[in-house]
Amino acid sequence: MTSPPRALFGGALIVIGAIAYGINIPAARVAGLGGVNGSNLAAQRSLLFVLALAFCILLTGRSFRIAHGETRRIILLGIVSGVLAVGYLSSLSFVPVAMAVTVFYTFPLMLILAAPFTGGGRITGWRMLAFAIAFAGILLAVGPSLDGLDWRGLALAFVAAFASAAMFTITATLKQDRITLLFWAQAIACLILVPAAWLTGLPTADQFGAVWAAVALSALGFYIGFSCQFAAAPHLSAATIGLLFLIEPIVAILAAAIVLGETLAPVQIAGVALVVLGLALDIWKQRSAPAARESA
Repeated sequence: MTSPPRALFGGALIVIGAIAYGINIPAARVAGLGGVNGSNLAAQRSLLFVLALAFCILLTGRSFRIAHGETRRIILLGIVSGVLAVGYLSSLSFVPVAMAVTVFYTFPLMLILAAPFTGGGRITGWRMLAFAIAFAGILLAVGPSLDGLDWRGLALAFVAAFASAAMFTITATLKQDRITLLFWAQAIACLILVPAAWLTGLPTADQFGAVWAAVALSALGFYIGFSCQFAAAPHLSAATIGLLFLIEPIVAILAAAIVLGETLAPVQIAGVALVVLGLALDIWKQRSAPAARESA
């Protein structure tokens, strides 16, 4: 069982990380519209992150050595991290922020369904109800305007959702030092991100210069969010972390409305609300029934 202090600490980290991630997404949308596509943005920030993490490891006397028995899982973690970054950020070049985050946030549903097989708890009637409500919300949010949406954006967001579910699940099983784990996850991800950036075309100096502030803000949000996510992993189950990250789409949609002027049709707003309601229902039920709490 997860102790209250650990759960509280982990929850606080997730709230901070979710807010940071939420700010990152509209900034990435601005960068994409300015010519710095998702693959380029992901590659740039990950390369810088790897260098910063390597310096931190050397400065603090940590080791680059991977813990015994965790090499394969860390390699897989790096791969799915790269796929997630390319898929999620690239989707923003084809669909609005609100739609991208709504589709992407099917990943907590995937974690709920996978929980019995990954040690995250059993599927209860409440969880199935939460799933049904959230899935109905997804249909409402995506369905009415499907003809007006670019299928590439939806497909990329769904791929990113699968990768995110895999990343949360894998991270929860690793005992590796968190800083070293972050380093290797990002280093391996770069093997995917750098070729993807090259293949999709590098931005010109003028394009990068026009949106450098958005690129920097997106990178900062990513660094904070990713670090908090990994730091919280030992304290909460993958399903619980995924559900708490529902703060991200709320922050992202509000920020996109303020900065980009993006709006949704009433039926789509209702769909987004149902997604949040369904998943929040699961959080409330888990927290109100101590005996049913998930194992760490």
